[in-house]
Amino acid sequence: MDRTAICFYFVLFFLSGLALGQEEITYSSAEAKPVEVNSCQRVHVEDKAYNALSKKSFAVAQPYYARAFNAKDDFVALQLGKRKGSKVFLYIKLFRFNACIKNTETLEILTENGISFFFKNKFKVNCNGEMVVELSKKDIENLANHKISSFMLMSFQKDYEFHFDAESSQKFAEDLMCLESYKF
Repeated sequence: MDRTAICFYFVLFFLSGLALGQEEITYSSAEAKPVEVNSCQRVHVEDKAYNALSKKSFAVAQPYYARAFNAKDDFVALQLGKRKGSKVFLYIKLFRFNACIKNTETLEILTENGISFFFKNKFKVNCNGEMVVELSKKDIENLANHKISSFMLMSFQKDYEFHFDAESSQKFAEDLMCLESYKF
């Protein structure tokens, strides 16, 4: 896959996020704030009629897009979601041709305090650059209470590093708390 195809897919995912018409939240400071359940403007419900995930409804937050810090042509899309009757999950798509993702501890999330959290891919080994991580209540609590600075995605070919700014870290924590408390 050449650069134009990668850029095309990146723009396509970016525009699909904008097409949803969700309002953006603005922040006045980088400090952590308590999240109210009714302030979840970035979370919406996907109808089960258009859902390929077992024909169940699910709630998703707007996706996050990042460029790899250690590779100039690689991009990633991250999206938090929750299906009816299941845990909150993190879906990650690496836009890299033939990016084979491991099924062991493939995701490391680093905080500003230097704390590392490791997560295992729930998908089988694949070369599509896709992975899903299920988050327990303890994982959600830990990630929401710490500012995320970066995350590392491990593949068979290379380890990719992506950085979060303070605003994205705050939005990520809010989305986690909203999805955890979300009831269908």
